[in-house]
Amino acid sequence: MMLGLLAAATAATAAAAQPDRTADWLKRPTPEQIRSVWPIRALREGVSGKAEISCRVNVHGLTEDCQVISETPPGAGFGAAALMLTPQFVFKPAIVHGEPTPSQVRFPVNFITQGPVPGLNLGSVAMFGRPVWIAAPTFADVGAVYPGRAGGASGYVSFRCELKKTGELKNCDLIREEPAGKGFADAARKLLPRFRMVVMPAMQATHDAMQVDVPIRLIDPLGSEFANRRMGEPIWANQLDPTVAQKLFPAKAVARGLKTGLGVAVCTVTPQGMLTQCEARPGVPDGFGFSDVTTQIAERLRISVWTQEGGPVDGVKISLPIRFNLAATETPSKTEAAAPTANP
Repeated sequence: MMLGLLAAATAATAAAAQPDRTADWLKRPTPEQIRSVWPIRALREGVSGKAEISCRVNVHGLTEDCQVISETPPGAGFGAAALMLTPQFVFKPAIVHGEPTPSQVRFPVNFITQGPVPGLNLGSVAMFGRPVWIAAPTFADVGAVYPGRAGGASGYVSFRCELKKTGELKNCDLIREEPAGKGFADAARKLLPRFRMVVMPAMQATHDAMQVDVPIRLIDPLGSEFANRRMGEPIWANQLDPTVAQKLFPAKAVARGLKTGLGVAVCTVTPQGMLTQCEARPGVPDGFGFSDVTTQIAERLRISVWTQEGGPVDGVKISLPIRFNLAATETPSKTEAAAPTANP
């Protein structure tokens, strides 16, 4: 009665070099999985739709930081529905000079129905597409549940869970396990009680239920990937106050007549998502105090303690650039926020 189709994805690698291979589909959602996220009102009324989304494909072929580019018809919920499918998108990562390389992909998700489906419950469900976790498993927690029969392999598990009003998880359903048969799903389920996110009262008041997808990557605690503690782009749990930052504009730069500058700090992330042990790195222009001020600001910031890729953040080192303007100071953004590295 219903059919959901994913059209071909167009990909552009993030690296400047010509790719040996662009990202391409490995696994797509099934019609049943697409049906499970269909906007209820549209399904009941027989409305078909389409959403175009853009995602970053990491070196493991998993999608991160997906955003809705457009949806048709507007306001019918197909954009949000497409984002709920992101745990089901799996790609062969782009290859540059023989190495897996992060890339950006853009593709449509089509929702096609042949007629109305009467009698569906129209209860409102809030789906958190970019959750900010204030509690989550640490690297030690993840390493402790790594299944012995996995033999050093990495696993990826995703659950769809309901949220309690307190932000804890309940009624978690397994929606993906790769590879199967090595114990990754059972191991990941042991970590679910450690998750908690902030749920605003307004969200609770306006929705009958709240759901969130929880991705969990399980890596060998004895392997180099575990030791390096890498992460993707951080999700910021708070914002930089421009008025406070402007007051910290370096006096040396003001005396020189500078109106703008870039400061860089390298910090270690705590289990609570705070930035600590921050060290100043060369700024632009260097020698005018921009990086020193950046280290002060960094201590006021906080990131989500679980990444979109499905991993912890404690002990990870990130590089934080902040652009200063004398009129206003920019908060970290996708283009100028942390570019995390394991070994800055």
